[in-house]
Amino acid sequence: MNINWDYIAGFTDGEGYIGIVGRGPRITWGQKDKRQLQVIHGFLEQQGLHPILSQRKPVLGQSQGVYVINLGRRDDVIAVIKELYPRLMLKAKNCEKVIKWIEDNPPRANRSEVNIEEFSTLYHKNYTQTEIARILKRGASKIYKFSKEHGFKFKIGGEIKNGKHIRPMSRDQYLNHRREKEKKSKCKDCEKPIYPEGERCKSCALRHRHQTNPG
Repeated sequence: MNINWDYIAGFTDGEGYIGIVGRGPRITWGQKDKRQLQVIHGFLEQQGLHPILSQRKPVLGQSQGVYVINLGRRDDVIAVIKELYPRLMLKAKNCEKVIKWIEDNPPRANRSEVNIEEFSTLYHKNYTQTEIARILKRGASKIYKFSKEHGFKFKIGGEIKNGKHIRPMSRDQYLNHRREKEKKSKCKDCEKPIYPEGERCKSCALRHRHQTNPG
């Protein structure tokens, strides 16, 4: 089977969906024939995209669920729309709606690599990890991983003003802080170690989440 963007456009007009789902844009292709979607899935991966192929549960009246390819990464959707928009006939207006949504909703965080010189400058000015993430417009998890990979150790607690550590914890304060975080108590159900303020571990708490306290 010869797969190219013209083929993908035709398949999208017939079996595809382009729109906004939840908090972002999405492109979906559905088909009962798994083999055809596997070929399309392979083509999309060759283009450097990240498609997810799965099978939906059957609805009433169906013997089996349809297979679907979902493309939900913002950059992936933009790349595919760039190829499909001039080729589509039935779904061109859907592309226009998604393009407008993307223009009206810029990404909240910069996904490019963190510049170590910029990071180091802010770090040595005693900015907190959270404030550095805000200044560099990166996600908090990205800044956390970056600091771990490059050996930057942030101060804990103490006085913070305008995003900077003004007076960090003393050693005694730090030791007390660590002791408070130790799992000294035990879960009332399974006796696993838990923090003092809790009654149950996470697993046991989930099993009891639907129970209400007696009046």
